[in-house]
Amino acid sequence: MKEEVMATGDRVVIGVGSMIRGVDASVNVPVYELERNAGGMVIFDMNGCGVPVVVGGVKGGTKGKIVGEPTKVHRASIQGNRGVGVSGGNDTLLLYPVDLEHYQRMAFINQDHIHIITQ
Repeated sequence: MKEEVMATGDRVVIGVGSMIRGVDASVNVPVYELERNAGGMVIFDMNGCGVPVVVGGVKGGTKGKIVGEPTKVHRASIQGNRGVGVSGGNDTLLLYPVDLEHYQRMAFINQDHIHIITQ
């Protein structure tokens, strides 16, 4: 399966599914913030992974725009991926910062639930 390459400024739709088969609007997608230290800097572990914290969810079909570089996180720290792992526990994925139009705020979203749109 070909992976979409996403960049800052890309318009996206959030959801479970695909742009070919359609995004399931009935499925909420978890959104995250990254843990930060007292100075406001993102905390990274020894593998360079951020620490995500679930802050809610958005409905499938929500539109937004990527507003920065992705952050690598451990797959096991993502909601719905508990127990997934590889030898050594270094299975990772990317969370992208997305400015969500309807909610008028930025949140980090699992790369698997972001689909680039052209409109």
